Amino acid sequence: MLRIKAVFIDLDGTLGYYEHGDLAEVVGKMYANWLSKEFGVDYQQTLSVLLNAVKIVKTKPSLDKSVAQQILENLSWELRIPIEDLDNATDIFYKQKFVQIRENYKARKGAKEVIEYLFEKGYKVVIATDPIIKRFGVLKRLEWIGLLEYPYCFVTSAEVCRAAKPHQIYYLDLLEVCKVKPHEAVMIGDKLENDIIPAKRLGLYTIHLGREMKENKAADHVVEEIEDIINIL
Repeated sequence: MLRIKAVFIDLDGTLGYYEHGDLAEVVGKMYANWLSKEFGVDYQQTLSVLLNAVKIVKTKPSLDKSVAQQILENLSWELRIPIEDLDNATDIFYKQKFVQIRENYKARKGAKEVIEYLFEKGYKVVIATDPIIKRFGVLKRLEWIGLLEYPYCFVTSAEVCRAAKPHQIYYLDLLEVCKVKPHEAVMIGDKLENDIIPAKRLGLYTIHLGREMKENKAADHVVEEIEDIINIL
């Protein structure tokens, strides 16, 4: 019998989705293009530096700094742009450009019902999105799909996380914040490499939203639709 106290649930691809491709990839290109124009630097160079900075926070993060700080410092060093200027330009990017994806960001069928069910059952709920996007962008996505006004235990973002998925520190920090042990938590997500495998390795229960991967053996459960997890939890 499961004795789950906390539910860590992914956002993109699980509760919501972007209609025109992978959201992180799309936003990364938008952001690199924005910085390129703002500071007169080469787009391809900017994108390359950004992708490398993201890779670092996923594989070898500096655990005394936030993901946001690590990425900005990397960009500042490699592009020779003052970090204060980068920080200001990033805030403007989110308010002027990031919000343009709103019309193409949708809720998964049954997402709201699942979140309400989890709170009704008394679980501690974490929005466990990959924290390479700043809090403004995470909260906006939750707002766009009608899931913002809930008392979450924690909402991950670039400002409050020290490492990004799939690094084990990301998951260990969530366990610490919610004050639960690995066997008392479940990770729900659509990506094996980011959501399921690293969580399972640490001892969390796992549910994979794998619409075309019913036979995968990495997760404890595989469901086709998000509302199917109600029958498990």
